[in-house]
Amino acid sequence: MKIGFNLIQYTDLTGIEAFTQKIITHFQLEPDDELVLFTNQKSKELFGDLNPVAKIINKDFGHLNRFYLILYQQFDLPRALKKQKIDLLFCPSLALPLLWRRKIVTIHDLAFLRFRNESSLLFRIYLRLALLSAKYFSLAIGTVSEFARQEIVKLMKIEKDKIFIIGNGQPEFPIVVANRCQAILKKFNLVTENGEEISKKPYFVYIGNTYPRKNLPKTIKAFQLFSAKRPEYCLILAGKKDQRQQELAQLADELGLKNKVLFPGFISQEEKIALIKGATALVIISLYEGFGLPVLEAQALGTPVLAAKTSSLPEVAGDAAVLINPNDLISMADGFEKIANDEQLRQTIIASGYKNISRYSWVESAKQLRADFLTKSSKSSNIE
Repeated sequence: MKIGFNLIQYTDLTGIEAFTQKIITHFQLEPDDELVLFTNQKSKELFGDLNPVAKIINKDFGHLNRFYLILYQQFDLPRALKKQKIDLLFCPSLALPLLWRRKIVTIHDLAFLRFRNESSLLFRIYLRLALLSAKYFSLAIGTVSEFARQEIVKLMKIEKDKIFIIGNGQPEFPIVVANRCQAILKKFNLVTENGEEISKKPYFVYIGNTYPRKNLPKTIKAFQLFSAKRPEYCLILAGKKDQRQQELAQLADELGLKNKVLFPGFISQEEKIALIKGATALVIISLYEGFGLPVLEAQALGTPVLAAKTSSLPEVAGDAAVLINPNDLISMADGFEKIANDEQLRQTIIASGYKNISRYSWVESAKQLRADFLTKSSKSSNIE
């Protein structure tokens, strides 16, 4: 079987790209299989060296314009798929050739249907077309959690049997030694030195984007209530700087938290590891998550998790998190306080976290995808 991966749309390393990297890395081929990756010049760098047997079909676009990349997938990519005699095409997201039938599509979540203010009207129109393509012009739909599957069934009116779960695996982190972690915390003013005495400021950390569904204004307001009791704590909100982050910084200033809510901006993988490992807890009090990978990242690094008891987060976290109501400031502030004040609770959550991540495997996720390719191959052979 000749299996293609549509990687035309991807230009940066974000959550979907990281997911796709792991699937490609762990994707096992049968002796008569062939793996073909369709890339642009940037996605070739992101994915080209991950699987030594993969064949790369690269298109150099010169200027990577998102609209042009979408058009290419509708008109030029189908010709390339026919030329390469692709039996099945895997689309890791809703970036896809709309009318190509021999495909499996991954829908990570339907947040754009629940939170319409997070994307432009034109982009929402495209996403709706992509959903129709996934519903009527695909062989199967993959998604990342049971919560996300139920969302697809409910909002798209698709039979549950057409949807399979291909979850994230355990985070795979490089080793960052203690001295390097300390240097990174010092860079972010989280370590103080008094002669030979070194002390670390206690802090909570959030890592991700600033979409409204991430509930960050309420997170800051809840932290203010907590900070009145534990003023030594900081809240780190790390992620790409944008207009919404500026508004969050302004909110923090208005609440008297200028030096307690910190915005380090986009951080490297090494910095992320250090910030999570040094935190009292990772905070993810979102209104909506299709999966919530930061939960597993914190658990893998031995850091407690403070999460919302909504969407996929209880499913992913298991019993290894403090779960709170993301719509109740008092509940949120109590969550901060509960973790900060109870060392035994933190150790229990950490131990439970190590057990919880054993449920997740990139190898098993890649096997699940390969199995679904196998079951759909006979069906695809009947499609012209």
